[in-house]
Amino acid sequence: MAVRTITTRLAIDGETKFKQAISAANASLSALRSELKLSETQFKGQANSLEALTAKDKLLRQEIEQQTEIIRALEQAMKDAAEVYGETSAQADRYRARLARARTELVNMNQALEDNSKYMQEAQESFYHTANSMDDLGSAASAANDPVNALASVLAAAGVSRGLQEIAAAIQACVDASVDFESAMAGVQKVTKMSDGDLSAMGESIKQLSTEIPATTGEIAAVAEAAARLGIAQEDILSFTRVMLDLGESSNLSADEAATALARFANIAGTSAADYERLGSTIVALGNNFATSEAEITAMASRLASAGTLAGLTEAEIMALAAAMSSVGIEAEAGGTAMTQTLTAMEKAVTEGSGKLEEFARIAGMSSGEFAAAWKGDAVSAIQAFIAGLGGLDEAGESATAVLDELGLSGVRQSNMLKSLGLASETLAGAVETANRAWAENMELAATAAARDETTEAKMQMAANAANNLKIAVGDALTPALGGLADVGTGAFGWLTEVAERHPGFVAGVSAMIGVIG
Repeated sequence: MAVRTITTRLAIDGETKFKQAISAANASLSALRSELKLSETQFKGQANSLEALTAKDKLLRQEIEQQTEIIRALEQAMKDAAEVYGETSAQADRYRARLARARTELVNMNQALEDNSKYMQEAQESFYHTANSMDDLGSAASAANDPVNALASVLAAAGVSRGLQEIAAAIQACVDASVDFESAMAGVQKVTKMSDGDLSAMGESIKQLSTEIPATTGEIAAVAEAAARLGIAQEDILSFTRVMLDLGESSNLSADEAATALARFANIAGTSAADYERLGSTIVALGNNFATSEAEITAMASRLASAGTLAGLTEAEIMALAAAMSSVGIEAEAGGTAMTQTLTAMEKAVTEGSGKLEEFARIAGMSSGEFAAAWKGDAVSAIQAFIAGLGGLDEAGESATAVLDELGLSGVRQSNMLKSLGLASETLAGAVETANRAWAENMELAATAAARDETTEAKMQMAANAANNLKIAVGDALTPALGGLADVGTGAFGWLTEVAERHPGFVAGVSAMIGVIG
């Protein structure tokens, strides 16, 4: 398979094209992984043969080449994001995090290639220097310190039935599943410092959740780890994780991006754990009904969280304001700063009772007292009234630009933002109504996620997750015994070979059981 080269630059072609290029590269990488799995299936029972290892070597090298391309693209994207949005911007941080994960994956790929190269060298040496006895083969396999692969190698060299070799391969799959899940949970434990009992309970909950939504245990554990790192309380981690995974499947946000942005938003806005799903429902409802996306709404809301909370806006109202602003083409970084300055100016005018309060009130069609009361009791209504009044100034023969200059809101970003909102004041009103309804009903996210979970693809993924959970359970039980098997050595392998040859029914029965697990 040809490796896909990425040339898209964020600063030149825009983030959408960059994401498309990365998606294409990831699809190419996924195809390579599928080829690798197919190759392993074709060489089932002969995983350590020279032919199988050579095929694996070729595919691993292609994977590394593709991953290197992705890393180069992410490095460029991070650099461009820093130039366009700022070194400490959310965009730069997002690419920086993705780059770190991509580099970790590349390290793992290189390690897999190195291990495979060692096995190839051993296979080549074995090809030219065939062992003279079963004892020699058993000793060499035991020395590899991998009892499952050792068992498979010994059985293959001895000409034992393919059924028993398949059992060894299935055992390896179970042990691999157990080890992978253990590693995923180790990441959660590292951040949460949970006791063994609590970690075990969370692990069981994660496995159960993987049968209810189309996300693997590894994906769920990764979001749970991120949630803990971002300050979500231990008892709320799983509920938060479920919402983020649903949001990741129901919007153009990834679960990791949603977790990072909304955990910070919740910490600033003081959102309770019971309202995480309401937050998700509000974002999805706004994304479904306005000319913006969930990712844009979330990015803008993150910028507005502090000022909006200080002004007395609810979480739903902050999201509505973010949706209205992004719907008229206002970007998060510029718009967030401009709206924060505007809210601060309104708060100062109300607090000081200055002449600017009279001007804010006049534009909003209120008296100074009415505007101050609205700001203190229902700030979003005061903002809406001001925005609507601003939008009608030009029709009334008055310059919106001159009015904003008088209010001290003359910065280019502020002026452009407020005039854009003013010309589409009905958008803000509709967004507030939609957000408050979605927050109260708390149905949008659940309904969207439920529709996705009913698809054939989702059901197949959940079934595969259930099968993998069984493999994890089997691997958990086998791992201690297999550790001891490495110490027993050749004698145990020879005994197992004799059992297989004398009792073919045993092989058939265990093979059938492994088939059910698969």
